[in-house]
Amino acid sequence: MKGKISASKLMIAVIVVLVVIIGAAAWINQQNNGSSGGDADGSLEVVRDGEVIRQFSYEEICSMDSASFEKEIVSGNKGNESGVYRGVPLREILAAADESILSECSSVTGTASDGFVSVYSMSEITGSDSIAVVYEKDGEPLKKRSEGGSGPLRIVAADDTYGTRSTQYLTRIEVS
Repeated sequence: MKGKISASKLMIAVIVVLVVIIGAAAWINQQNNGSSGGDADGSLEVVRDGEVIRQFSYEEICSMDSASFEKEIVSGNKGNESGVYRGVPLREILAAADESILSECSSVTGTASDGFVSVYSMSEITGSDSIAVVYEKDGEPLKKRSEGGSGPLRIVAADDTYGTRSTQYLTRIEVS
C-alpha cells in the first residue's frame, strides 16, 4: 500500500509540474506575440526580419486608395457573413511599407490581437487585389472585438471560399 501512495503522490506532483510549465509557456508565448486577446486599436505594423519597418495608423490605412467588393465569408463556427467590404489591397500596404518586399519576400503572415495567424504567398498578393486589409463593411466601420465586431482591421481573401484566412482583429503583417 505504501508503494501505491507514493506512486499516486508522484503522479500528482508530475501533473502539477506539467500544468505550471504549460501555463508559463502560454504566458511567454503571449508576451512574445504581443497578443492580449483584447481589442486592437486599428494600428498595423509591418515586420521584416523581426523588426518593425512601418507602423500604419488606422487613419493612414483608411486614407489609402481603396476598393469595395462583395463577399460571403463562410464560417463553420460563427455562421456565414455577407456584405460589401471596403479596404486596401494588401499589396499596396506592403509597397507603402517598403517596395522591395514585393520582389524579395515570398510569404506574408497576418496576425490578430488574439494570436490567430493566416499565411499568404507573395504571388497571391502581387497577382491581384483579392487580398485586402478591410476596415469597413456595408458602409460602416468594422467594430472592435469588445463591440461584437471583427475589426477594426481585418484581412479578407476575396477569392477564398471559406473564411479560414480572413483574419479578424488584424494588428501585424510579417513578411519573409
